[in-house]
Amino acid sequence: MQFYVGQKVSLLHDSGEGKVVSIIDKYHVEVDFGDDFPYDVHVDEIIPNNPEEEKYFAKEKEKPEERSAPQSLGIRLIDISLAVTRESGSEYRFTLLNPEAYEILYTVFEKRKHKYHGLAYGKIDAGGKDLIGIFAEEQLKALKNLYFQLLFYKAGAMMPQAPLITHIDWKNSLLEQEFHLIPPLRQDGLLFSLRKPNKPEEEEKAQKALQKNARKSGTEERIIDLHIEELTIFPHQLSAVEMLEIQIEHFEKCLSDALVSNVGKLIVIHGIGEGKLRAEIRNRLKETEHVRSYHPADHQRFGNGATEVVFE
Repeated sequence: MQFYVGQKVSLLHDSGEGKVVSIIDKYHVEVDFGDDFPYDVHVDEIIPNNPEEEKYFAKEKEKPEERSAPQSLGIRLIDISLAVTRESGSEYRFTLLNPEAYEILYTVFEKRKHKYHGLAYGKIDAGGKDLIGIFAEEQLKALKNLYFQLLFYKAGAMMPQAPLITHIDWKNSLLEQEFHLIPPLRQDGLLFSLRKPNKPEEEEKAQKALQKNARKSGTEERIIDLHIEELTIFPHQLSAVEMLEIQIEHFEKCLSDALVSNVGKLIVIHGIGEGKLRAEIRNRLKETEHVRSYHPADHQRFGNGATEVVFE
């Protein structure tokens, strides 16, 4: 849906009502939620307070001028895209191009034998590009699907946004298409938009597939040490509250990584102390999906100060 300046909107996944104060680009607007400090919001994260309002004002409102995305790519691409170019011989270079006004954190997966395998991850600056990898034609013949998770962000006022999850159904016959010049790369190649208009049910299917893969328990055992000396250089300068915050933040990051990395078990070394860290960890585990169980870790290996987490 196209939004316009002055439109009243609400957050889709959180409480909060505000007014659109500017249009950033095709996918982002600035919304003032009443504190005179506008936030950048993705259009998929907001809905109009009155759906009929768009129709009522359609003839009267003028389309606001959009801020153009950075042009360092040398071409005004519409969306973040995957470029496929010939490298040499039978090899092909896969590059992500980002003409949008936001930095992007990305991960790329391929699906083989009903399992998802990570191919690449990284960050692309606004108006920048990043190489995913160089693949031989024989590798591409075995490729079926490419799945992308994209998180858009920039420094400053911005509402948290859900990652964009999309995929490309890869067929080697795609390489038989006519290649066209891609000015940012100064090469001929193929260009695939990652904001292609997938049907909602297809996007939901891709989302569930990745989540299902993340829930599969593998055989890997991962160990994390939350002793504050392992997490910061000057622990003696921190208060007890600050130490606990650092430890919990690191634990939550490691827990999230384990959930998406097909890890079977996670050993959390938290020590004994007063038991506050252990209690906080177990409270969070109670609220975390796909945790099958948690209990004291093997005493002979880790002593009394560790918890073993088993995933579904």
